Amino acid sequence: AVREAGGIKALVALLQAEPASIAANTAAMAIRNLCNHCPENQVAVHKEGGIAALVAVMCSGAEMPAALQAAAALANVCSKNAVNLDAAREAGGIHALVAMLCLGPDTLAAEQAARALANLCKGHARNCD
Repeated sequence: AVREAGGIKALVALLQAEPASIAANTAAMAIRNLCNHCPENQVAVHKEGGIAALVAVMCSGAEMPAALQAAAALANVCSKNAVNLDAAREAGGIHALVAMLCLGPDTLAAEQAARALANLCKGHARNCD
C-alpha cells in the first residue's frame, strides 16, 4: 500500500532534501523496513533514485544517526538483488560503508556497515574486488 500510494518516492525525496536531518533518519528507517524481504519495494527504491540518496546520507557524516539507518536500509535494498548491488557499488556505497567501519568496533555505525557490506558482497563477485 505504501509503494502504491507514492510513499517510496516521498521517502526518497526526504533523503535528498537534507541528508543529515531527522527526517532523513526516519525516511531511511522506513525504507529499511519496506525493503526487508520485499523485492517489489527494492525495485521501486532503485527506480526513484533511492540507492544514490542512501549513499549520500552515509557520505554526509558517517557518525550521524541517519548514516546508520541509511547503511541498514542499503543492506535491505540490495539483498538478493543484482541490479541494486551494482547500483550501490556504482554510487559509491562500498566506499561509504568502509568509511563507517573506521568509526571503530564499538559503534553501531560500524556494525550496520559490516552487515551492509556482507549483503553487498554475498554472491556478487563484482562487489568483492
